[in-house]
Amino acid sequence: MDISKAFDSISHNQLLNIFKSIGIVHKSFNLLKSYLHHRKQLVKISNTLSTELEIKNGVPQGTVLSPILYIIYVTALGNLELQGKLFSYADDTTLLISENNWEKVEQSAELDVYNINQWFLKHNLKLNFNKTKYITFSQDKRTQPKINTLKIHKNNCNKNNKDACEEIIRKNGMFKCKI
Repeated sequence: MDISKAFDSISHNQLLNIFKSIGIVHKSFNLLKSYLHHRKQLVKISNTLSTELEIKNGVPQGTVLSPILYIIYVTALGNLELQGKLFSYADDTTLLISENNWEKVEQSAELDVYNINQWFLKHNLKLNFNKTKYITFSQDKRTQPKINTLKIHKNNCNKNNKDACEEIIRKNGMFKCKI
């Protein structure tokens, strides 16, 4: 799973609340707050400057601190109760599910991806469906699943009306997202 514009989407207020919850207070907290708050940007095209705007989300890119701030921001994702196991590196997340049959894999995958996506939305992050892949592995080629799609249940999608949900579609042994 890939998160769209992961570093640009971090909520400053949510990140600062995380710092408080893990005991970063006083001078350290104020230093981090000043690092995030009141940053401004503008664009220059030829000799024309845009209006200056305050950046309300995201961490500065190209700094050593930004990946660390992102990791702190998403650490709680590991606390979700999932059927599978979650592995993350920077803004890439992998969900590994092992079950006795493909039907259970499909059910677990749909439930886990739903829960992960809900967590992302709550934390101002967006699952990038175009970069999300689903790969199946089996000891025997003949036992590969008949599953052709996995449904991504989002807020605008009713679990009972699966036609309204976004899908991850299988392509050449790999599932690729279709929006």
